[in-house]
Amino acid sequence: MCAAVRVLNRALKGSKPDDPADAERILEWKEELVAERVIRVCSEILERVDGRGFHNESEEDHWLYSIICDEILELFQRLGEGDALFRTKLRRNGALKGVKDYHATGRGHLTEDVLEMLQQR
Repeated sequence: MCAAVRVLNRALKGSKPDDPADAERILEWKEELVAERVIRVCSEILERVDGRGFHNESEEDHWLYSIICDEILELFQRLGEGDALFRTKLRRNGALKGVKDYHATGRGHLTEDVLEMLQQR
């Protein structure tokens, strides 16, 4: 899961939304992420209700959950920037609730920025 999110983050980082080919590819990725429930699963990981148990790591291994969540937050931010329609899809798939719950833990360096972005209409 983490590897897939990381790969997609890097691909989005290198894309040019003004380039028609890149824009089409990004749109396809967004549609697939919603259709395949990836956004929902990522939101559940942030909420700690996904059943995978990443958040149950010992104190020594807590870094794994933090890394996964940081990657998810970065993905949400890249997907939602400048796209009001996709921000709505993110919210409908639990992203706002997941980010709020994760933000309440005091973890994550992007939570506040992503929270503000998701609350934009």
